[in-house]
Amino acid sequence: MKKLFKKNKTAILISTIGILVLLNIISYTKLWTNLETYFDSKVFNEIATPIATIIAVIIYYGALKSTQNQNAITKSNNDKNYFEEIIKEYQDKAKSTSVKYHNDYSNKSINFTELVEEVIINIDTMIYNEDYQSDLKLLSNGETLTHYNMKLRSYKKEYSFLSKIFTGKSRMSFFIQDIIELLKDIDSSNLTKDDKKILSKKIIRIFIGDYTKFFDEKYSIYPNNTLIPIQTVGKNLRIDFVPIYETPFLKNIKEIKEYQK
Repeated sequence: MKKLFKKNKTAILISTIGILVLLNIISYTKLWTNLETYFDSKVFNEIATPIATIIAVIIYYGALKSTQNQNAITKSNNDKNYFEEIIKEYQDKAKSTSVKYHNDYSNKSINFTELVEEVIINIDTMIYNEDYQSDLKLLSNGETLTHYNMKLRSYKKEYSFLSKIFTGKSRMSFFIQDIIELLKDIDSSNLTKDDKKILSKKIIRIFIGDYTKFFDEKYSIYPNNTLIPIQTVGKNLRIDFVPIYETPFLKNIKEIKEYQK
């Protein structure tokens, strides 16, 4: 606020000084041209009145602009506090949003904050599995795999977990979509540009920070051709092996990262 007022005040002073200098130049020009005219009050009023009006307009504009900026900052602060509360609620929601393994008799479940680590463990286990490697060869020969085939595979637990996550139909995926909507709300709000950037970066750092392991070149741990088995919708329950970065789940994560720019 002080900086803003100082900038407006400086602009007003500079404008006023400039006008006064111009007035002096005009006055002295008149003086040297016609000394009597210089002291003519009528002529002086004709010069001074519009200048005074201009000065008044400049001062009014500066005050109006300062008030508008202050109102915008106040409104932004109110909205920022609101979104800060929403972020706290989402942090609690992240801990309570969990998914269970299918066919895992230990009934293990993980929440959103543990998801990245568990996804990596399952991918690493799957891609080095002999049945998985054999299935890749079958696919390269044009054969089709179904959900029923997967029940016989030794990596069926990893397939079941990863398929559910990467299809974008799990509670985790719905939570990611909620975060996207929150970022959109922030982007379309009355927040200042700086506040929008601060909140967006905070959300990405809290919820998506670990996903740099998938997208940042420095930390990327899987090549583009890493295939994730995903069950399609239909009577035959066909299994598609989709490149990891083309899966719906990671596409949503990538969309979130766009708000970091």
